[in-house]
Amino acid sequence: MIHLHHTRRWLLLALVLFSFGASLFFSRAVFEHLPHLEDELAYTFQAHILARGDLVAPTPPQASAFWQPFVLDRNGHRFGKYPLGWPAQLAVGEVLGAPWIVNAWLAAATTALVYCLGSAIFNRDAGLIAAALVAFSPMALLLSGTLMGHTSALCFSTLLLYAAWRMEHSKRHTLRWALLAGVALGMIIANRPMSGLAVGIPVIVWKGARLLPALVHDLRERGSSVRFAQTLPLLRPLIAMGIVAGLFAATIPLFSAITVGDPSVNLYTQVWAYDRIGFGECCGVSGHTLEKGFNHLGWDLSLTAADLFGWQAGTFTDEAILHLQQDSDTYPNLGLSWLLLPFGLWIVHRNSRRWLIVWIVAGVIWISIGTNQAAGFFATPVNAWIWIIVALAWALAPIAITALRGKSEQGWVWIVTGVALCILIVHMTYWVGSQRYSTRYYFEALLPIALISAVPVAWAIRVVRRAPVYLAVAAVCLFSFISYSLPRIDTLYGFNNVTQAWITEAMQQRQGDCPLLVIVTGTDLSWRSMGTFMAATSPYVDSDIIAAFNRVQDASSPGLRDQVIAAFPDRQVIDLRGQGIEADFVASETPAAGCPTPPAS
Repeated sequence: MIHLHHTRRWLLLALVLFSFGASLFFSRAVFEHLPHLEDELAYTFQAHILARGDLVAPTPPQASAFWQPFVLDRNGHRFGKYPLGWPAQLAVGEVLGAPWIVNAWLAAATTALVYCLGSAIFNRDAGLIAAALVAFSPMALLLSGTLMGHTSALCFSTLLLYAAWRMEHSKRHTLRWALLAGVALGMIIANRPMSGLAVGIPVIVWKGARLLPALVHDLRERGSSVRFAQTLPLLRPLIAMGIVAGLFAATIPLFSAITVGDPSVNLYTQVWAYDRIGFGECCGVSGHTLEKGFNHLGWDLSLTAADLFGWQAGTFTDEAILHLQQDSDTYPNLGLSWLLLPFGLWIVHRNSRRWLIVWIVAGVIWISIGTNQAAGFFATPVNAWIWIIVALAWALAPIAITALRGKSEQGWVWIVTGVALCILIVHMTYWVGSQRYSTRYYFEALLPIALISAVPVAWAIRVVRRAPVYLAVAAVCLFSFISYSLPRIDTLYGFNNVTQAWITEAMQQRQGDCPLLVIVTGTDLSWRSMGTFMAATSPYVDSDIIAAFNRVQDASSPGLRDQVIAAFPDRQVIDLRGQGIEADFVASETPAAGCPTPPAS
């Protein structure tokens, strides 16, 4: 037993180190330590500001030339539209000079926490296998190599569930685990509010439902000298968790109050007025409906089924690669990452299989009603919300019922199941799906799916020896890493025209130590024509490279170019001519004082 325990520890350490190293590898080899999405640009923009101890940066001269996507300019200040949760974490990396290392640490911590949670709810074999599935997940490897906040959300989701489990299973330090659970929930909300809602609701329903039997018992014992003897021990840690989580969540309206003067303002809508959750004409480019929600659900799940563990029927054909780079509808290859789920559900719900079947049938019926009637009864916003609320009630009902019946072990199995379902249902209320950077809106569902998928593999240990099972898991993980993860993530190299090659070429034109002013001139310019230089530009426009847009009406129009050059006279000018997402270097005829522009080649 001692030997087996030490073996697991070494295997877990290897998985943790793999998660850390793989994150660093992909962040350098594929993403080149650069933001490739508009979201990442806004995150890193705000992280730079926070790293300097500020909440906002001053608006630079000729502000329109320094426009960046998802960055707001109000009252002489600039700031990102996103909550501060992830930029604050990224700012720690900025202070260290390596923002990409934050996701590497979070990926490693997630792997360790998955093992702890799986061992607690199921057994150590299931915990280790689940940790391996998460560590080698192409979705996890991809996102941990970026500068996005999804790895943080997954890490704190895992911490929330583990701390919440320890709250009721630890005889000591219950309050400490409650405070840690509150921090975890608050960090998710302050980073990704919809994910915080989806992951937090099952835990809150479970904790709240457990209070009712205790409260009923205490009310019946009104003559007792100890008032609420059973209720208070359950209520105190729940209140502590709620207060801490609420403090983190309060940073969202507080940031709005500081930046735009109104805590009720959703900063997302300050960029796009339609960027909000819900149904109707108010939400989405052309309005959002339940039917569109089902469309996005089906499209995104088709890719999720492959990206979760890298299991698919077929190979990366040209059609599949093109889809990963450009499309957001049905993924052309059949994903197989769900194969272990039915077996896992059957095993984990072995004590309530009849109810499991009834529950699944009820869910299938409700989904069928929603899909068949989406163009009719559920087409109105109110009725669409009715479908969502009933769907959430269906997902959460088993959690509440098992809590009321006092079946803790079975309840945590249902919590794991409910987290995955709530993530899917809650995100149906958002007007757009997501397949760039994988189906990242569903990323937190990787945790419950990995846990449940690990159960039948751990169960197989009872039939065969442990060593063959572990070797089989290792072989499958390595095969998926080589055959799926490496080529799949590599399709995003240079995505959105962002690559270090732009900076390299600009630096080759540099004269001496002169700081550079990179100006992209053109009509109909996309941010992608200068995304790399945007990433290199400090919010305070005092970095070694600053980049400016010069949108013109025609080739002969000067636009803002001369004004920007006049505002930054001590910089060497590097000119590019762009159209749409494309740009090319051109010889400049405007040297700056003391910083001559290199002659045309």
